[in-house]
Amino acid sequence: MIDLIRILGSEHIFSIIDFIQKNPGQNASSIASSLNIHTVTVQRALETLAKYSFVDVEEKRGVGRPSRNFSYRGGKLTIDLNDLFSDYDLKNDIIRESGNPDISFSYDVDKETVNAILFGGKKGNKIKLDVKTGRFLWLVPPPDSKGETIENICHEAGVPLIDAIRFCLKMQELDVLEVIR
Repeated sequence: MIDLIRILGSEHIFSIIDFIQKNPGQNASSIASSLNIHTVTVQRALETLAKYSFVDVEEKRGVGRPSRNFSYRGGKLTIDLNDLFSDYDLKNDIIRESGNPDISFSYDVDKETVNAILFGGKKGNKIKLDVKTGRFLWLVPPPDSKGETIENICHEAGVPLIDAIRFCLKMQELDVLEVIR
């Protein structure tokens, strides 16, 4: 839900929505060109709106890569603030790596970041990390340590707190991180 709220707060959202209302079935590149907005900005906004069913997506195949065309659907948005803020208290959780022997990391030592998490060796699954979450994971203490709070790590990594909390919850589900109680 945070991703949707961020998109709705962006400076370009009204022009993007207005455009697809008046011009349904357009791809992000043509919308970006028409509005003179960066394609990635338009793509991110439309993909997020599609995730919450405010925009319909039609994939057209032809020569080359498939084209994703967007049309405005609309709808209502109801926000439960209690639910939205429920994870915020987790900022004081003390975390560390789980030490799971089936999990390894691909590092960039020079940049002090984790590029990817590997599950089950080279033939297993792989999760690539962006720069911010990779830096966050780099700073998470090792399994034999006393750990550190999510809040302290996110400040040092330069990651927004709510993003760090959500990332930690996902990593706990995958047994990459553990909370020390």
